[in-house]
Amino acid sequence: MKLFKSKKAHSSSVHIMIGFVVLFILYSLNLKFAWVDIRALSYSQIAFIFFVTWVYSQMPDIDLPNSNISRYVTLFGLALIIYSFYQGNETVGIWTAIVLGIFRLVTHRTVIHSLIAGIIISLPLYLFNPLYGIIALIMFLAHIISENEFSIWKEKDWKLFK
Repeated sequence: MKLFKSKKAHSSSVHIMIGFVVLFILYSLNLKFAWVDIRALSYSQIAFIFFVTWVYSQMPDIDLPNSNISRYVTLFGLALIIYSFYQGNETVGIWTAIVLGIFRLVTHRTVIHSLIAGIIISLPLYLFNPLYGIIALIMFLAHIISENEFSIWKEKDWKLFK
């Protein structure tokens, strides 16, 4: 049984909406269990959490060339490549080009729609601040679970809802 009956993929707007609903649920659960002291967060941290929710709720669609998130990441990546070469840090530019190339080589709903990819893509935020990384991973997983395309590593390893 699929979570959603639709045969076509959700739009980025639907994934963003699902992400913010999940964020509200996390906020509500936090009021009961007090995992994070929300009063200690600054306005910029809260704004960044909203930004992480917006980006990572769309992130599994990064391997689709015509998706909004793919366009944003490609533009950001190209700007980062140009800036890194301009600054003399070619290593960052080369690795950014490799990552952008990998996104173009994989087919949709395979490697990127997996738990391993979610962990890898969320890891930089986790290293920066664990709260951001956990929220990023939850939003990433909310996307792939809502499409019933959750796998551990390869395409269709197992379905969450059969």
